[in-house]
Amino acid sequence: MKKVIEIVILLVILGMGKSMSSQNVYGISGMIKIPDAFTMESGKCFIGADYFNDYILRNGERINSGVWTGMVNIGFHRRIEIGARVAAFEALKGGDSDPAHDLVKDRFLNAKVVLFFEKKYVPQISIGLQDVVGTRIYNSTYLVVSKSFNSFPIVRHNVVIGYGSDIATQIWEAPEGTVECLYGVFGGISTVISEYGVINIEWDTRDFNIGITAKYKQYVGLNLFITGLKWPGAGLWVRFGL
Repeated sequence: MKKVIEIVILLVILGMGKSMSSQNVYGISGMIKIPDAFTMESGKCFIGADYFNDYILRNGERINSGVWTGMVNIGFHRRIEIGARVAAFEALKGGDSDPAHDLVKDRFLNAKVVLFFEKKYVPQISIGLQDVVGTRIYNSTYLVVSKSFNSFPIVRHNVVIGYGSDIATQIWEAPEGTVECLYGVFGGISTVISEYGVINIEWDTRDFNIGITAKYKQYVGLNLFITGLKWPGAGLWVRFGL
């Protein structure tokens, strides 16, 4: 894993560029686990898959599990993005569940709406809903603010800060409870050193996560990351117009 990260860092340093658009592990534009305030361009689509460790519920108890995910998110309008995710959890393998079903499946929808667009001295501000339907164990309603700036001619940053709430589950209770995902203050910074890559550092309200996204002309991306600073994960995505 260390060698892979070193190689990707080298690729990042060799290029020039400034785009930061990517897909997080919950199927919405953002960093690693957290969303940012930006949305997909209208008529654009991300399709991706990841493997990583995340918190899930087993018999009402929050535990850590390997997760396989498949995701799609689409820009329907310059202000609106919709995302969806399906996931399979490994935690119940060999457990007391039905032996014919080693993986516990989950699916949910996301939505993000831009309230104010970014300007020279004004950040972009959006609201979002995570895990709107399905088991809703990752449900969160959040407000997020993002601002981009250059520190050097070829280095661009995106600073993200947001706050997530359980207000939706108070109105519409999650049947199995939640893992308290995005409850509280979250934030991070993305640093774009080239058109070939982005370095992400974030706080997701529970853990610090770090990662690198290597890209090819904004059409294909490879995500390498470490969640909780101890669990390695990886993902692949493609981006195209509809």
